[in-house]
Amino acid sequence: MADPDVFIVDTHALVWHLGQSPNLGRAAACILSDPGSELVIPSIVLAEARYLSAKKPPRVSWEEVLLFLRSARQLSIFPLDEETISELPVELEMQDAIVCAAAAYWRDVLLRQPAVLTKDGEIVKSGLIKTLW
Repeated sequence: MADPDVFIVDTHALVWHLGQSPNLGRAAACILSDPGSELVIPSIVLAEARYLSAKKPPRVSWEEVLLFLRSARQLSIFPLDEETISELPVELEMQDAIVCAAAAYWRDVLLRQPAVLTKDGEIVKSGLIKTLW
């Protein structure tokens, strides 16, 4: 299997990166800090980040998320559209399935080598997509 050339960012990776949490995995931290990394953020991750930003105390503010989105050089937001939905692995919880579907789309349709930046046990255990943490 080839090395990943695009990275799908899960919610914990995004929030812990922005909040400079020591819980962020070493590989994920290096990738998220590298301006040359091509990052993809599924829309569900943004929705979860917005939701978490409203909690008290917030892990990270919504403004910090927006600043990251605007400042990252190689970043795209992946929509939840019919093509993504057609890739949903039904054996996972909805949020995890959407993240995996985004990665599967990049792999199967765009013919890229994605890896999901996640520590989520269900995604990792599923073996559906390469993961890094």
